[in-house]
Amino acid sequence: MIEKTRKIFEKPSRIFNKIFLNPFFYLLLFSLACLITLFSKEVIGAVGFVILICLALVLCEDILATTLPFMLLCVFITKCYNSFDTFIKFWWIAIPAVLSILFHFVIYSKKIQLGSTFYALIAVSAALMLGGIGTISAADYFRPVSLFYVVFLGVGMVVAYILLKSQMCVERDYDVRARLLAILYIAGLLACVMAFKGIYDSRGFILTYKKLSASIQLQAKNNLSTFLMFAIPCPFFFASKNRFHIVSPIIMFAAILLSQSRGGIIFGSLELLLCYILFAIIDKRNRYIYIIIATLAVFFAFYFSKDILRIVLRKKTFSSLISKDEDRYMLLTRAWEGYKQNSMFGHGLGYTGNTDLYSPKAGALTWYHMIIPQIVGSLGSIGILAYGYQLFVRARTIIKGMFTKDNILICALGMSYVGVLLMSQVNPGLFCPLPYSLITVIIFALIDGNTLKSNE
Repeated sequence: MIEKTRKIFEKPSRIFNKIFLNPFFYLLLFSLACLITLFSKEVIGAVGFVILICLALVLCEDILATTLPFMLLCVFITKCYNSFDTFIKFWWIAIPAVLSILFHFVIYSKKIQLGSTFYALIAVSAALMLGGIGTISAADYFRPVSLFYVVFLGVGMVVAYILLKSQMCVERDYDVRARLLAILYIAGLLACVMAFKGIYDSRGFILTYKKLSASIQLQAKNNLSTFLMFAIPCPFFFASKNRFHIVSPIIMFAAILLSQSRGGIIFGSLELLLCYILFAIIDKRNRYIYIIIATLAVFFAFYFSKDILRIVLRKKTFSSLISKDEDRYMLLTRAWEGYKQNSMFGHGLGYTGNTDLYSPKAGALTWYHMIIPQIVGSLGSIGILAYGYQLFVRARTIIKGMFTKDNILICALGMSYVGVLLMSQVNPGLFCPLPYSLITVIIFALIDGNTLKSNE
């Protein structure tokens, strides 16, 4: 039955692959996503994009046909903060979504491949399941929201790696890694559109009070900054072929500045500077351009540091960037207390003892909003070892890739991961299975081990 169905869809899937992966179709999707955000039609847009993804899963053998609509969907729904009650009304769409996923991975099944980063996912999965054992109550551990994060961050990412690596690492007439960079690039451009729209929507306040206050409209500033930090390294790869793309990282960083996300501005600056340094080393064609831009950027950053602090970050001194009265600061102490209480397994992801400092919205955990305290307090020594091992393996994979003929490509993918890792120091980040953790799994599924070979 499976083989017969596979033969029926063999020819149509080749046709739809070309349609869904065509650059003009990418432009159409990007335009639709821009219209959705410009006219604030995120809910109906989300339903439409999910249906489109379901169609791509059924009609296209190439799993990458689903990636751009998925990324654009993730970006424009960041505007829908605290919308659990809104989206739960569309629970029925989960049925065709699940059926489409099952159909795709059964009918278009490929040979399983495992790379060097796979076993670190196993270690992290074990740490997540063991988190809080001996300390956390059964009610907290088995809460639906707690189980969702434990399962999808752990076993879910293991399964995603196996399925997506088997699908993405097959012969194609294009380099799937370069295509992923293009998709992250396009998603970053959509995040720019949303950030600039936020400024436009705030124009009345800005003109009246002569203050930049994009945060009035940009509730999603941290999430948008995270997508932008995924995207910033991508243009550097394309700039190695066409210098037109050199301007894109500057536009993306400008969007982060306008968003007024403290984490985005601080760590986005660091990421962009690292990109200029690394690509100046490996991209000989644009080396001097990157050196000049980086030098000018550092000069202006120091020269206008007080203005940036006052106008963009709305602070009086650098020391006021972090206040001891902030809940996030006080959660550092709670993380250490959680570790001391159960140094082996922590108090678990589902722990609810910190709700006096942070009350989560529906569908969210009681976050620490910082990846290191989250690991230390929630998962204890086992978590520290598991995530430390994962960081080591991923760093080794990136470094090895940078000594291959595809070094510019691998560096761009690796720096995309570094971007979200940096942002995770002050946000849930990599503790969000969809989309951040999933994107990083896809990145490493493509660059670890045997996938360093170009498919071109």
